[in-house]
Amino acid sequence: MLFLPSQAVRWLGYWFTPAIHTTLHFLKRLALAEATFTTVRRLSTAGKGLSSWCNRQLVFGAILPILTYGRNPFTPDSSTTKKLDAFWHKVLRWTTNSFCMTPIGALYIEASLPPMGTVLKHRRRPAALWLVCYSSKHNPEAARLPDSVPSLDPGRSADDHRFLLRRSPKAVHITSWDRPAVNSAKHLPLDALCHLVHDLIKAIPILPLTPSSQAVASSGQEPSTSFAAIRATLEPLLLADWIATSRPPPAQDLFDPALSPHVFTGLPRFIGGRIHQMRSGASYLAAHSSWWNRTDSTLCPFCEEDEEPFPHAVLHCPAKCLPSLPNLSGVDDLGPDAPLWSSVPLLRGLAEYLYATCTGFPPAMEYCGAIPTSPSSGSEHAS
Repeated sequence: MLFLPSQAVRWLGYWFTPAIHTTLHFLKRLALAEATFTTVRRLSTAGKGLSSWCNRQLVFGAILPILTYGRNPFTPDSSTTKKLDAFWHKVLRWTTNSFCMTPIGALYIEASLPPMGTVLKHRRRPAALWLVCYSSKHNPEAARLPDSVPSLDPGRSADDHRFLLRRSPKAVHITSWDRPAVNSAKHLPLDALCHLVHDLIKAIPILPLTPSSQAVASSGQEPSTSFAAIRATLEPLLLADWIATSRPPPAQDLFDPALSPHVFTGLPRFIGGRIHQMRSGASYLAAHSSWWNRTDSTLCPFCEEDEEPFPHAVLHCPAKCLPSLPNLSGVDDLGPDAPLWSSVPLLRGLAEYLYATCTGFPPAMEYCGAIPTSPSSGSEHAS
């Protein structure tokens, strides 16, 4: 009997193919992440369960590491990235209790999690810093860095045989690590990692950087900065990439991207989802219409005097003035810089107001009018 060798080899969780394609590896990671998500999502339904804050912690600690494992040596192609994005959007909708019609740009902002492409790029940067900022004694891979990388490491290889690629065909033209790979130009794997941190290391006069508890660089001079200081600049880079690459949020959503979860995500699952939906512009409010109710009236069903966007439903509706007096005292703005979004007492008052007036509740639920309802009974009703 003949036993043919496998077309894929697994080593330490990495899936390698003869052509070194990354599609198989990321599809395997996607399947594992989907299986984990199937189990985790049982902890929260649309109306009850863990809060959005707990869901985000589960996504960040359980699902994201599985999905992005292997991002250091591998980079997914465009078709695989689309599949990862589709799954990532499903996870974010569950995290925030949002609708499928929620704009993608607003979904990222409400979940406080960046797009998958930005996450994969950001998770490669620490590996790139470890490569270019440490000596070959701590990272043997650093011995094969290009000669143009600013480093005083004595352990670097004298010749990396890059001259063999100088006469390569135009289709596989190799460009330098400090230049972007555009058109037919390509980076070697090590050059691609170096290019990710080009702006961070070009201003450092001494490389490699050594930990403070170890000896200084081989030149005998003290480095002007530390590895920890450089790594601290990665988070602003992630935020800048997020703003530059993600889809723009809708016109009614003026909230800025942030990497820390919103304060109101600690509220109960049901009422926190109402706030996420109304902030993102895709909710049960009359003014937030979609393809299935585009012909319906956008007038507020409570006062029938004006349209019902988020500010009107919470602040300006005259039919809800009685419940708003005790619960929303001191709240006069719902913008991104409003004190409401950073004040726990004000957010609790907003939750009481939403329970009392059923603002943003599904139409199938019983209309409560202006009759106050306690948060505990509102949660039971939502469940």
